[in-house]
Amino acid sequence: MAENLLIKMEHISDKGNNVDATPNIYSYYAVLDALAKSSGNGSDSTAGIRAEKILERMIKRGVEPTTRCYSRVLAAHVKSSSPRGEDRAWDLLERMIKRYNLKSTKEKLKEDETRNNNSRYYNNGNDNDFQLNTICFNTVLHAFAKKGNSEKAMEILARMDEIGKNNENAHPDEITFHSVLQALSLSKNPQKVIMARDILRRIENSHISGDWAVIPSTRSYNMALNVCAASTNTNIAHGSENGLKNDQIRKEVVSIAFEIFENFRMSKYAQPDEYTYSTLLKICRQYIPRKQWKSKEEKSSSASPPPYLKQANDQRKELVEYVFSQCCDDG
Repeated sequence: MAENLLIKMEHISDKGNNVDATPNIYSYYAVLDALAKSSGNGSDSTAGIRAEKILERMIKRGVEPTTRCYSRVLAAHVKSSSPRGEDRAWDLLERMIKRYNLKSTKEKLKEDETRNNNSRYYNNGNDNDFQLNTICFNTVLHAFAKKGNSEKAMEILARMDEIGKNNENAHPDEITFHSVLQALSLSKNPQKVIMARDILRRIENSHISGDWAVIPSTRSYNMALNVCAASTNTNIAHGSENGLKNDQIRKEVVSIAFEIFENFRMSKYAQPDEYTYSTLLKICRQYIPRKQWKSKEEKSSSASPPPYLKQANDQRKELVEYVFSQCCDDG
């Protein structure tokens, strides 16, 4: 309905019958917002494509899209049921980055000459209403996070870091880092536990360096612990006995998980909750093999179990008792 009305306004304006019916920035934004909202239920697979076509019509008609217009198109893409919605949103975001870089070049030129004398460098609109911001990046980042695409999530974070050096409106915030942690928890990246620890360390250190937009919260620590628990490597998670390498990986995961937990307990900004302790117990179950987890060959022979399995029960019991004790102390 809104799209049809917009087309009718454009048609009347093009025929010259009524200049007052010419669509302006508010007209286009209203329709883009409607498309973003209509795609929210996931039943409309074309909302993002239609929104981007409207964006293209705006530019052709000399109406420069504002940041809010772009953000609604990004939202329409990622909320739609299209299987390539997040890819289309990323393509649009890259074009936004190019426009931002062009705008930065224009502003440098403007320092030497007035805008009137350099009109050839400017579009037929007010570029002052366009600015890359954190919300635009987070919209696309969250879409990839839900698919477990940690590589793209880290790429977007890197672009935010690069642009954020000269644009305080595009700095990563708590939502940014939480989306990266979500992507890691769903990914199959073999380094995801180490990467999650590094992201959490960055969250912990951000406010120390003066970035108060990022403060470690209970959710931050719990999401990092969830990455440790959400291993897709069945050789590790289910106690496969493929030698020393898997044993070392198990120990590293447990070590990182309890490092996160100890920092969590010492944090001034967050405190463990019931989810924290249930996740830690899950990690103990997944990564510390029980003595009875033996291969068929070991079960049929009188050979002693591998050394790491001999110590497993004691370590498992010790850590579980420690977690339970801390849980009781925290009420």
